[in-house]
Amino acid sequence: MPTFHPPDWVSQPCRVATLEVQDADGSVSTQPVDKQAYYLFGRDASVCDVLLGHATSSRQHAALCHHADGRLFLIDLGSGHGTFLDGSQLPPNKPVLLKNGASIKFGQAPEQYVMRDVESAGEKRRNDAAPGGGGAAKRSSSSSGGLVRGGGSSVRASHLLVKHRDSRRPSSWKEKVITR
Repeated sequence: MPTFHPPDWVSQPCRVATLEVQDADGSVSTQPVDKQAYYLFGRDASVCDVLLGHATSSRQHAALCHHADGRLFLIDLGSGHGTFLDGSQLPPNKPVLLKNGASIKFGQAPEQYVMRDVESAGEKRRNDAAPGGGGAAKRSSSSSGGLVRGGGSSVRASHLLVKHRDSRRPSSWKEKVITR
């Protein structure tokens, strides 16, 4: 059986992301997907991070991959019964962008997986630029039990650039003159 080789662009996560698992009986559980660069979904417990128990699930069914810029992609690994994103079947071996609230189904399994707390870099810039949305605006997420991002005591950044006054061009898009 072929082993999954992640694309070159796969990187450690820089965003918070959770899968909400909705079972056929109506119960809901959560699966964090923001600790590793990628997650494998399938029946093979020896290689898969998220086990799928349904008979229509392949041994290595799909992969969820983190991009360096914070985006999340879902890749169907050539599964026999398909991977479905918002009701549409994914083409095999082609990364497809995941957005917050996206619904995922693996084969004919009754479980439905819903992405929560996913925000692309472009969406983050647009939200931060919106009136009243200045970089540290508080946003709460109903699926996270009132978790407030951007307003707590911790900061999560993928990179930080600090210029000092003796640099070659001591200015930035925020400030014309840097005095530190």
